[in-house]
Order: sequence, then structure tokens, then C-alpha cells
Amino acid sequence: MGVLNEEKKPLVAIVTGASSGIGKAMAKELHSRGIRVFAGARRLANMSELADLGIDVIKLDVTDQSTIDALKELIKAQTNGKLDLLFNNAGQPNSSPCLDITAEDAIATYDVNVFGVMRMVTTFTPMLIESKGKIINTGSVSGVVNFPYSAVYNSSKAALYQYSNTIRLELKPFGVDVIHTITGGVKSNIVDTRELPNDSLFKQLALESIKSRREMSQTNQPMSAEEYSKRVLNKVLVQNPRSFVWEGSFANIIWFLVSFFPQGILDWLLFKKFKMYILQKNIDIKRKSK
Repeated sequence: MGVLNEEKKPLVAIVTGASSGIGKAMAKELHSRGIRVFAGARRLANMSELADLGIDVIKLDVTDQSTIDALKELIKAQTNGKLDLLFNNAGQPNSSPCLDITAEDAIATYDVNVFGVMRMVTTFTPMLIESKGKIINTGSVSGVVNFPYSAVYNSSKAALYQYSNTIRLELKPFGVDVIHTITGGVKSNIVDTRELPNDSLFKQLALESIKSRREMSQTNQPMSAEEYSKRVLNKVLVQNPRSFVWEGSFANIIWFLVSFFPQGILDWLLFKKFKMYILQKNIDIKRKSK
């Protein structure tokens, strides 16, 4: 018997970004709990495993409203418009130094990480109001910590944090819960591999530090996406869920640091972690050589 709503009918969920990592694991875990899942991603071929399990898969690009509308029509046809859970998981990495980010890069990142979530919420919340359902937005510790070499990604996740925090209040009178996950290290195959410009100041002086940032979530004992999904669902699929769920490797440690330590201490830890003293040393050497 699957998870039931108040009308004793199986729950229905949407998961975006379901072709890999957290999204795929979340779709599988929801399905294993008897919840009907509509899994969306841009690459259908990467969701063949989900389809084999009996999960409904659909081509979905959260930057393209027409594909979102197509999913809405599919759910109307398949479930008579019933929807209980919306997992906004689709995301785009962007780990580049601040001076090497183009406006186009920043817009593309925000289009997925922020505006994509807004499109999904605007489109599907009327269904969630009917079911008194839940919206779960996948955030990141990057939204609360100023990790270097990811200003755009950090700020997109900070924007998502505040968006979730605000709509949580706006939708509360309608009976819709909004949960924001603040995600630590989770194993994934999504790594930013874009090349830095040849004239980048950081490429010349801090390439190793940037590489360390890009691989951070995969090299610091990351939690498996499967374990992460189980833990999140255990906290979300309850009557009165927490508004913020800290999960993933080191998430609780980061919560402690940002809650009780001054920013100066955090800056010092980040400066040391990403070997920014080497960048500073290289800059000093270059200045003296002029």
C-alpha cells in the first residue's frame, strides 16, 4: 500500500531534474513508497531506468514554459489534475571566478535555479492548493555560505532560499507546505567543466583552488543520492514538516558554523580551505616583479 492522502488515494508527485543524481534517486524513492511519480528532465534517454520501473517520464525543460504546460496537461489527463508533491530539483552548476562570469552565463544559471522553480510553482500550485500539498525546493549550503569561485551559483541558491521562505508564508493560508532543503555534499556526476578564458587572472594564479571548489561536493565524503533522498522524504512526508531541512554531508556542521560563528571566522576557514593564501602570494609576487 502506497502513501495515501486524506481521501485515501495514492499521492502523486512531480520531480524535476530527474535524469541523474538527487532527482533520479528521489523519483525512485518516491516510487518505492507507492507514490505515483512524474519524472521530468531534458534528456529522456537518461531516464530509461525510471521508465523501466513504471515511473512516468517526460521531457521537461524548466526554462521552457511549453514543456511545463505539456506536463500540466499530461497530469490533468492521467490523474484528473490530482497533484500532491512538487519537487523542484533541476539545477545548473556555475563554479567560475567572479571576473570570468559573463552576463549570459549568469542568466542561464538563474533561468534554471531560480526562474525555473518560479515557473513550476506558478503552473502547479493551483493543483497543490486543491490537495493541500507540498512544494519541496532543493537548495544548497551554497545559498548560506560564501564559497569562493561560485558567486553566481551561490547567489542563485540564496535567491531560491528567500523565494522559498517568502512563498511559504503566502501559501500557508491555502494549506500548501513549502519546504526548502539546504543540501550539503551529495554524490553526483554534475561537475562544472567549463574552461576559464585564456586571459583570466584566476587561471594564471589560482587554477588549483578553482579545481578544488568545482570538485568539493564529490571529494569530501559526499552522501549518496539514495541516502539523501530517504532522509529528506522521512522529514518531508509528515503532517507538519519542517520549513527547512538540512541534509547531506557536513550540512549540520555548516548549520552550526553559520548559526554561531561570526562571518570573519567563516571567511578565514574558507580562505584556508581553498588555499586563497596561495593566490594572494602569487599576486604579491607578480606585483613585486613589475
